[in-house]
Amino acid sequence: MTKGSAPVFVKLENYNEVMKITESLKSRITEAKAILAKVDAILSEEQKNLDNWKTELDSVEKKVNALSDALLKPEAQ
Repeated sequence: MTKGSAPVFVKLENYNEVMKITESLKSRITEAKAILAKVDAILSEEQKNLDNWKTELDSVEKKVNALSDALLKPEAQ
């Protein structure tokens, strides 16, 4: 015990109930962390897909712009 602390007395039945609740809370925290890890993985995968789509869209846009420019400018003869 630390200096200035008094011992805490708890009825055994209350102690056991508190311990059950504490273990339940620990278990739920572990479950919540696992769920958050899965959500994070899903979000990371979605971001990767969005980045790929953006890259592809930019590529298509450049090709369309090049085609448009080629059609608008007469070829030098």
